[in-house]
Amino acid sequence: RGDPLVCTSTGFVTFNTELTARLASREQYTRDVTDFQISMPPDPEDVIYDNLADQEINSTGWNWAGVAAIWGVFTIWIPFVVLISSWTTFGAVQEMLPSLKEFVQQHPWLDKILTGVFATIALKVVLAFLPTALYLIIRNLMSVKSSSEAQILMQRWYGLFLVMFVLLVTSLSRGVTLTLVSIAQKPGRIFSLLADFLPSASHFYFNYMILGWTVPLLELARNANFAKFHAFRWFFSMSMQEAKEYSEPEDPASYGVGARMAYSLLTAAITFTFCSCSPLIFIFAFITLALSQATYTYLVVYAEKKKPDTGGLLWVHGINQLFMVITIYILLMTGVLQMLSQNRRWLGPPLVALASVVALYAGKVRVDSLAFDVLPLEEVVRTSRESGEKAKHPHGRYLQPECDPDLLALS
Repeated sequence: RGDPLVCTSTGFVTFNTELTARLASREQYTRDVTDFQISMPPDPEDVIYDNLADQEINSTGWNWAGVAAIWGVFTIWIPFVVLISSWTTFGAVQEMLPSLKEFVQQHPWLDKILTGVFATIALKVVLAFLPTALYLIIRNLMSVKSSSEAQILMQRWYGLFLVMFVLLVTSLSRGVTLTLVSIAQKPGRIFSLLADFLPSASHFYFNYMILGWTVPLLELARNANFAKFHAFRWFFSMSMQEAKEYSEPEDPASYGVGARMAYSLLTAAITFTFCSCSPLIFIFAFITLALSQATYTYLVVYAEKKKPDTGGLLWVHGINQLFMVITIYILLMTGVLQMLSQNRRWLGPPLVALASVVALYAGKVRVDSLAFDVLPLEEVVRTSRESGEKAKHPHGRYLQPECDPDLLALS
């Protein structure tokens, strides 16, 4: 063992073939299973070497501190969202601007249009700061070993926050404490709560979807990178190539793959939730996803800096989060069918709807049983024999910047 003041407990081993790497990753090298913990590394350019130096006990402590900070943000953000939403309603804005109130009175048709737009814009503006807050916590408190890992955590937590703040905002507006106390006193009340509040808010989500069409279009313009490019050109007299390098990459908090996957989850959540109550949501969701598909295909392939490959982790986490969304849909439809039953006594249709949770759980078990991150050993052996060549190493090398001889020579 090396000097712990100089050497860390983390290292990289490069193998010549995929088969030998696979066999080595499945071995137990000592009697104590904690001596060696082996996993596939991220791309060389994606490694965060400072966090690799942390001991396991320190990493665990910082991860728990990050989780506590995220839940602190969640606790603080809920009353803040409700407060801002109440202050920024169109009625409140009219009280603050008498001239606007008089103009609306002269043109009554503007009232309904602007009422929905103001409520939606207020929610979007408040939530615009959430990705930055979450990313700062994940990147600085949690002991993430790569930027890809930070994006995966962003997708998990930001997706959860969006579903809570946007999809369930009508329930949260009653007050989180009152809602939780009501459900704790009578757990079956969750069905009636969802059925009472969500269907009546469908027009709010129509406005939210339509306003969301501007998001991919604004990202397509890359305003932040455009501004930085011209700032470096004008104020620092850089060449076009230098300004281009310094203006990249885009903000990993708001424009990273984690935040984009979380926003796609929100679109799917709104669609699943209201597809039965308000089928018109399918049209708005199709336009939203079509714009996103065209925009992000162009940005990822032609405009933005190449992002590290996560091996499908983001997709798998997105599928797991969809199970949570479908569970909300089942609870909602159970409550709706219960309300439509005669005097809420005939429980046949609600029980049938609730029983679909069993099929959903079976599907979840099936998805979890699939090994998506590695190929079967038989296929690895077959491809290794057919190729007969050495495995192609990823671009770059695992070398800590402080140990790079080229950088040391320059310094």
